Amino acid sequence: MRSTVQTITPKKAQEYLEHNTANRPLSGRTVRDFAQAMRRGEWRVTHQGIAFDTTGALVDGQHRLAAIVEADVPVEVTVFSEVPEGAFDVLDTGKRRNAADVLAIEGEKSAVMLAAMVRTVWLYENRPELNWSGGDAGVSNHQIVQTLLQHPKLRDFIGVGEQIAAGCRGRPGGDGGESGGCPAGGGCRAAVPPLRPNSRWRSPPPNAATSSICSSC
Repeated sequence: MRSTVQTITPKKAQEYLEHNTANRPLSGRTVRDFAQAMRRGEWRVTHQGIAFDTTGALVDGQHRLAAIVEADVPVEVTVFSEVPEGAFDVLDTGKRRNAADVLAIEGEKSAVMLAAMVRTVWLYENRPELNWSGGDAGVSNHQIVQTLLQHPKLRDFIGVGEQIAAGCRGRPGGDGGESGGCPAGGGCRAAVPPLRPNSRWRSPPPNAATSSICSSC
């Protein structure tokens, strides 16, 4: 097996995709996410790239190649060739790092809670018009890290979020009445005020902690 780093143009990516004869179905959302990262200049060369087996068939990297075509920008990618036939069965079987994993590696405490809170802030600032639980409301790990750098005081809200989460566990109903429910009162979703499109703020929104953990109540 050999590897080289190549600059893949949209035209070359399209040519490579012609060798995509036996691969899993293409995920449009993954392609969009990759393409957006490429346009933002966030894409980096890693050991993960594209791979061809000994017959010349593309066995890994179809989403990266499709994203290059969609982004219409050249991207540096590690290209593996002469991958043994049959290797497809063990490709991409590992767990993908999420934002909480990245923050934990950076040494942040309560990384799962913090990642959820930072995601809420990014969406509040950049995509307030979206349904935040929908498929189009994805926030990249890079965006999470950058948002935390811009709003370091979010760390101060972790304790509040953990208290709310502790109160929500095992309390069905969400109506704040005799059936129990979220301690935020009246249901967690109702506790978060409407957002104003294109609004900006200098500190975390009042209910950043509530909205980040109560969406599952």
